Amino acid sequence: MSSSFELLCVSHTPAIGAAGELPTADDAARRIAAGLPEHPHCDLIIARRSGGLVEFGCPPTAGRSGRCCHSSVAWVAADWLRLLAAGYQVPDVPAIADAVAQVPRCWTPARVASIVSLL
Repeated sequence: MSSSFELLCVSHTPAIGAAGELPTADDAARRIAAGLPEHPHCDLIIARRSGGLVEFGCPPTAGRSGRCCHSSVAWVAADWLRLLAAGYQVPDVPAIADAVAQVPRCWTPARVASIVSLL
């Protein structure tokens, strides 16, 4: 099954689609880098669909300020984000708190909260 990609604005909770369907992840990353006039200061990520949502990508940080510092799209599985969302709900359990503390800076509680309804 082929994949399609879409941009999600995670500055809103729940996240909203920001640019329709795109054929490749590179197209999606370029679209974010070019800027979206309707989301000029918003936090945008890439969603990969293959049947359903299977991965989310944090775009490269070149030309953007933000919490991340990577030069290519940093992908994470939707299943992993489901677990992370659950972990953010129970921070008082030491083993879970330790695991959540190791999460890449891309996936803050606010970002995960905005996409949890899509998971």
